Amino acid sequence: MRIPLAFALALTGTVFLVPGQSAYADVTHGTCPDYRIMDYVTKSWKLTHLDVVGNHTGVKKSYKVSETVQTTLSAEVTLTANASIKAKAAFLADAKVDTGISITGAGSRTKTSAYEWSVTLPSGYKWVFYHGRRYIKGVEYGYHCHSWTSHYKVYTAKGHSFSTVNYEDGYRCDKSPKDGLAKLAINKGC
Repeated sequence: MRIPLAFALALTGTVFLVPGQSAYADVTHGTCPDYRIMDYVTKSWKLTHLDVVGNHTGVKKSYKVSETVQTTLSAEVTLTANASIKAKAAFLADAKVDTGISITGAGSRTKTSAYEWSVTLPSGYKWVFYHGRRYIKGVEYGYHCHSWTSHYKVYTAKGHSFSTVNYEDGYRCDKSPKDGLAKLAINKGC
């Protein structure tokens, strides 16, 4: 569970959270908890497919496009030597809580899916059609309770994952979308 800043500071007197950090307590030693600090989590957009289609024929025109879309993207968590599988699960769970995004589990591998679609476009414009995911990256430190005044670090987890949701849309290149993925697609494709 997420614990308040005041409680995190009270754990040892040496836990100081800064903006961007979250603390989680795992009470496993009576009243002296182990705890984890998610040091930073970043969210960004990643394109998994981008098509650019332009129609300058003077009339409406139909286009058929073949796409190969990445449907399951890799997730990886690396740990210090003495850490356990449980620590990997904790990292992914905490990253999910901190970002509010459902993410793929460790060990997922990239898969692709091919399909075709058709679109009729008016003349005089260029369009981008895209697919993408949210990309999550972070670092977490796990601490073990030795006493109320002494905790020691038992693992460092560094990992990345992608959202389980595949986002897709299309935009005309003369538009200015506010959405991060559409913005990325227009910047790369137009």
